[in-house]
Amino acid sequence: MRKLRLLQLSINILYVSAIIGVILITGLYIAIFFGLDLSEFSLKPTKYEHLTENDVLFIINPFLFLSFVWYVLILRNFKMIIDLFYQQKFFEFRTAVLFRQIGLYFLIAVGTRFIPVVINYLLADVTTINMSLPMGFDSSIFLVAIGLFFIALSEVFNKALTIKQENDLTI
Repeated sequence: MRKLRLLQLSINILYVSAIIGVILITGLYIAIFFGLDLSEFSLKPTKYEHLTENDVLFIINPFLFLSFVWYVLILRNFKMIIDLFYQQKFFEFRTAVLFRQIGLYFLIAVGTRFIPVVINYLLADVTTINMSLPMGFDSSIFLVAIGLFFIALSEVFNKALTIKQENDLTI
């Protein structure tokens, strides 16, 4: 139970810091909308060097921000699951639903991260595409696999819940 408490504490710290990040970035976008001049700052990632600052600021960055929001929702659901586990509520319908939502949120986040790549290609004045296949924890393939894993895990929890309910009815 002590390890679960430590996991709960670390997820809570991550979740609160992510919420603070969402609030700060939202505030920055509201300030930009009302005319904050950002000419002194460079908000352009290096892989979008051929795009203008406005293209990156108003087309690419909102999708990256939206992808970050999906990850915050994943953290929120994971926090809820850990809270349920801490309360000794392992095989409940809510747990299976939260695992399924986490899987779907991972898939949506990967899709949201893919949109700037397509926009970058459409806005770029290039005739060739350089493709790479990253193999780290941040790669899209890994995140899709994690999403599918959580969806499969939700099915396992649903099956365990069905077996538990049948077992409770058996005398």
